[in-house]
Amino acid sequence: MRVIQVGIGGMGNAWLGAVQRSPEVEFATLVEIDADIADQQAEAYGLDRSLIFRALPEALAQVNADAVIADQFDDEAQGIGRVQSSRR
Repeated sequence: MRVIQVGIGGMGNAWLGAVQRSPEVEFATLVEIDADIADQQAEAYGLDRSLIFRALPEALAQVNADAVIADQFDDEAQGIGRVQSSRR
C-alpha cells in the first residue's frame, strides 16, 4: 500500500518509523508545511527531500496513493478540509 503522510514532525515520528518498518506499506510522498521540519526529518529518516510537499492538494495532484495518514491537525494549512469536501 502506498500512503501519503501529512505532518512529519512531533507525533509524525511514530508514523514515519512504523511505515518504514512495514513490509506492506510504503510512502508515496509526505506533506509538511514547516520547511525546517521537512529538512530535519529528511535527514533523520533518509527521506528524499524532493518528495516532501508543503500542501496535501499539491501532493495528491502529483502522486498516486492508496491512503492518507493525517497526523497534521491544521487542516486549513494542509488543505485536508477542502480535499475531503471535494471528494464527496
